[in-house]
Amino acid sequence: MDNYTVVTNDGDEVGHVVGQADGSIIVESGLLRKTRHAIPQSFVHVDDPEQTVRVTISKNVIEDSPKIENGDPDLAEVARYYGLAGGFDPAGLSAGNPD
Repeated sequence: MDNYTVVTNDGDEVGHVVGQADGSIIVESGLLRKTRHAIPQSFVHVDDPEQTVRVTISKNVIEDSPKIENGDPDLAEVARYYGLAGGFDPAGLSAGNPD
């Protein structure tokens, strides 16, 4: 899936896939000022014949999402941003039960 073009639900090309991290794809966009964002797999549909990843969110949602600054994304922050925080549990504990 690396180098596949990422296309939003409204037909905008927002970049290309540069990797994956724990249930998310990493998208790089921009020519001179490149930025990277994580998009959870639940918003992704891969079209292998066209080498395209279609996402069910808009370009603005991706651009406003947490940027990946130094290496790996903060997956808890990404989950919160996309409204998936209840399903993310880095300690292996059930959501809503910290004990």
